[in-house]
Amino acid sequence: MAPFAYALLARLHGHLGWIGVALLLHPVLFLGRPGGARRARPLAWAAVALLTVQSALGAAAYPAYRQGPKRLLLQHALGAAQAFEVKEHLAFCALVLAWGGALALDGHPRAARALLAGAAACGVAVGLLGVLVGAAVRAAGG
Repeated sequence: MAPFAYALLARLHGHLGWIGVALLLHPVLFLGRPGGARRARPLAWAAVALLTVQSALGAAAYPAYRQGPKRLLLQHALGAAQAFEVKEHLAFCALVLAWGGALALDGHPRAARALLAGAAACGVAVGLLGVLVGAAVRAAGG
C-alpha cells in the first residue's frame, strides 16, 4: 500500500472510531430514561454499523502498519508497540460489547445500557492509546 493511502486510511480509521464512540454514548443516555429503548435502538445500530466499518478499515490498514510503522515502534518505542497491541484487543472488546448491547435492546434494556456503556469506555481507551501510538510513530520518524 502506498504511504499516502496508508496515512489516509489510518486517519479515517481513527476519526471514525472517535465518531463511533460518541455515537455509542447517545443510546446509553437514552436508556437511562423511561421509554428510551425505542429512541436508543437506531442510534445503537448506527454506532454498531459505523464501528464495524471502522474495524474493517483498521484490518485493511494492518498489513501496511506491520511493514512500516510497527517496525519503527519495535526499534524505537517498544512500549508504544505494546500499547498498539492492547489497543487492538480493546477495540475488539468494544466492537463485541457494542454488538451485544444493540442485540440486547429488545427485551433487556438494562443489560443493553451496561454493554453499550462498556463499549464506549473501551472505545475511549482505544482512542487514547491510538493517539499515543500515533505520536510515537511520528516521533520515531514514521
